[in-house]
Amino acid sequence: MPAAALYRSQKSQVLNDQKKLFNYVKTNCTKAVVEIEIQSKDNSPNPVIIREFGVEDNSSKWTLNGQNVAERKITDLVASYNIQVGNLWYMPQNA
Repeated sequence: MPAAALYRSQKSQVLNDQKKLFNYVKTNCTKAVVEIEIQSKDNSPNPVIIREFGVEDNSSKWTLNGQNVAERKITDLVASYNIQVGNLWYMPQNA
């Protein structure tokens, strides 16, 4: 499964195979971490997004360039790059 799909800041239903984030946490682990680096549009540093989610409460912690941020900040950043994670033609399909 593409990391971009798990990073996606909306529901995981775009993948159509799991309904809860904790289903993506490896067995016998308590949390999962997805890190994505987006190539910058100019000469500025590439934004690095980290999404951490756990089995216990099914919530997410978002980090942008090492700083905790609200999910909305991530959504706005992705929109500014015109990344269409929800577009299934954009994402590789599961084999």
